[in-house]
Amino acid sequence: MKYFKTGNKKFNILHIAFILALAFLFYSPVSACAAEETIKLTILHTNDIHSHLTPFDVPDIGKNLGGSARHYEFIKKVRAENPATLLLDAGDIFQGTPFYTFFKGEADVAAFSLLGYDASTLGNHDLDDGLTNLLKQLKNASFPMLCANIFYKNSNKPVLQPYKIVERGGLKIALVGAIGKTAWDVIPAKLVEGLYFEDEVKTLKALTATLRKEADLIILLSHLGYEPDLDFARSAINIDVVVGGHTNTILMKPEVIKNGAANGIGGTLIMQGFKWGVYIGRLDLTLDAKTKKIKSYEGGLNLIDSKISADESSAVSLLIKKYEKLMNEKVNIKLGVSSSEMTYSDDQKHKRDLPLGILVCDILKKAGGADMALINSGGIRDMLPKGDITLATVLKILPFDNSIATMELSGADIKAIFEFIAAKYGGISGYQFDSGVSVTLDLKAKKARDIKINGAALDEKKLYRLSTISYMAEGNQNGSVFFKNAKNLKDDGFYLRDAVIEHVKTNSPITASEHRVMNIIE
Repeated sequence: MKYFKTGNKKFNILHIAFILALAFLFYSPVSACAAEETIKLTILHTNDIHSHLTPFDVPDIGKNLGGSARHYEFIKKVRAENPATLLLDAGDIFQGTPFYTFFKGEADVAAFSLLGYDASTLGNHDLDDGLTNLLKQLKNASFPMLCANIFYKNSNKPVLQPYKIVERGGLKIALVGAIGKTAWDVIPAKLVEGLYFEDEVKTLKALTATLRKEADLIILLSHLGYEPDLDFARSAINIDVVVGGHTNTILMKPEVIKNGAANGIGGTLIMQGFKWGVYIGRLDLTLDAKTKKIKSYEGGLNLIDSKISADESSAVSLLIKKYEKLMNEKVNIKLGVSSSEMTYSDDQKHKRDLPLGILVCDILKKAGGADMALINSGGIRDMLPKGDITLATVLKILPFDNSIATMELSGADIKAIFEFIAAKYGGISGYQFDSGVSVTLDLKAKKARDIKINGAALDEKKLYRLSTISYMAEGNQNGSVFFKNAKNLKDDGFYLRDAVIEHVKTNSPITASEHRVMNIIE
């Protein structure tokens, strides 16, 4: 018999075999049992894609980012790793590139369907061409657009499917959609006639309390915005995960908001992934197979860049190529050149004037034959890169069909506009003005002073001619407050976008203004 020595002790081969047998008997079944007693669920999420189906550049993040073909490859890999995967979107699929301008959502819905989204929710820009267009496009979708708090006035019935129950890995999961008041309020009133908005908090609390009786997990697809998501989550004990959108917030890691939920983590996980598909968010949940409570979670945002190789023969790549071919002849026409890059970041455009905003407002002012011009900052949707300016460039910057509206306002009314902005600064969307305007905003005093129009001090008794866009003239984005005393309001139907196109053609190269409209005292 052969022996193995360890110190002063001897073990023969039978001892070792016996020990190994015991180890197998007592440890292997435990490990297998542990694996069987947990469920791993993966949630992939996007928000505010805004028709960005092909790669693009984003200042301060990188070049050649995003694109549906790369999304397809990333999603396919994750699904291969874990078949129990959900793909979700938090709204604003539509609007922002020529893909929407020319196809009105057809290309976006087709791409989302091929990517295999399980659900999306309603974003404000998904109604940019009205409910009729949205419903028309959704007829061809393989996924539902969920929204629990928008109803028809004449029947009180929900406009869209409120929720959907899906199963993954033995879990019953309720997917719920909602749009927030801040998002709903920026939709042009004429586009939502016949519809009404129900308070999202009240609606969701009632609905999720009912769904909790049949669902193991409840996920909210939220187009409320980051801060409203946080506020709501503090009392949303029946919602386990919020996939957020609207505010283009970059949450590199999920945030858990403690609220006493009996879901294993004592709270609600909040996620949001910037915009345009720059990132795809991923959340991996490990749940107890018996109790269905969350045992652990991890996740974050994954940058979709050139390191992800797109298969040119994939169904998604071929789809994009088809739509690109249809529009390229129209949108790749060179209009002029920009001598400098004019960035237009989300964290700046609502806080102060930017060169691109000044450029657009200068064109708006001239086209309207006005003394001054203003637009809401959200009316401009993309930066102006240095180099060639094509029709596609202008369509990305100004995708909305906004016509030029003119009116007369007293100097006192103009002062009231700036006073309103000073009092509400940081709590409302921003505004852009032309290079002839200057003003000091005292945020502590909530006052505006030193207002000048074309180099002269504002005369409160004088009538000034003002140019804006139809969206604001119709009362949106506080237009109903700004222009309540307006006289001689006119709109001839000439698009601001067309005025910009003509300006670029005749004034190239385009240069950035060094003027600053607002002097902000904090």
